[in-house]
Amino acid sequence: MDHWLFHKTWSQPLHITLTCITAFKFSDIQSETGEDRVSKNDEKFFLSLPQIVSVDPDIKIQIPNLLEACEKNAGSASYEFYTQATCIEYHTLLCYLLTKYSKHIHILAQDPALNAGDFASHVQYAVFYGEALLKMVSGLTIRKHL
Repeated sequence: MDHWLFHKTWSQPLHITLTCITAFKFSDIQSETGEDRVSKNDEKFFLSLPQIVSVDPDIKIQIPNLLEACEKNAGSASYEFYTQATCIEYHTLLCYLLTKYSKHIHILAQDPALNAGDFASHVQYAVFYGEALLKMVSGLTIRKHL
């Protein structure tokens, strides 16, 4: 996994490009019909944001509009988390999760001398951030964003 996350030709240029983006044009693409499963995945991701913030509170100050949208829309049948106000924060969160996941995978792959406690901790964080990324890319919102 570490090899692919830090591949010089494929992954590193993508990661650098993603993290260098600071402004972009918001496009309000309407949901495609028959995408209920995708919408459920979006909802799962957005409803997991409080858990992400509880693990690393530093991200909270970077995504206030996204967190507010989650609080307002929790349990709502019709919800819209990806808006003009949240699109940059969504991108920030994507980069944040990718960076955190990559960091823990890299440590696991590169440091064979980790003690059992540190190893377990890095595995837990890698699984946590990897699961958050999987939820994020399983929804329709990532298609709107990219």
